[in-house]
This record gives sequence, C-alpha cells and structure tokens, in this order.
Amino acid sequence: MQTKVMRPQDIKKYCNINPQAIREGLKAGKLDIGFAVKKDGSSRWAYFIIPERFFKYIGQPVPPEWEVSV
Repeated sequence: MQTKVMRPQDIKKYCNINPQAIREGLKAGKLDIGFAVKKDGSSRWAYFIIPERFFKYIGQPVPPEWEVSV
C-alpha cells in the first residue's frame, strides 16, 4: 500500500485556507491533519498533510487523485 502525502500548497485547490496558516498550525501542533518536522542541521521545516485527515477537517470527501490505492 502506498501512502500519499499533501503539502501546504496542495490545499489551495480545495479550500480558502492560506498555506502559511497550515504551516504554522502544523509546526505548533494545533492541526491534527499531519505533521511538521525540522530538517536535520537546518532551520527549514518539512510539512506532511495526510489527505484523509485534511478532507475530513474541511468536510469534503477525498478526491480520487488523493485516494490511497491498495
């Protein structure tokens, strides 16, 4: 089974939430739609949004392009 992961910029197509707000929410642990990790030896962050959690959060069904294929 392959896991699909969204990035903050991917959400613009589905809702009117600013990707920067998603980044900040993930870093602060305020959003239960994925997680943010700080890259080793860097000040940069990586963001991982789990499609099923994100679409549940915004109250929409998961579009076919984000469904996990078994």
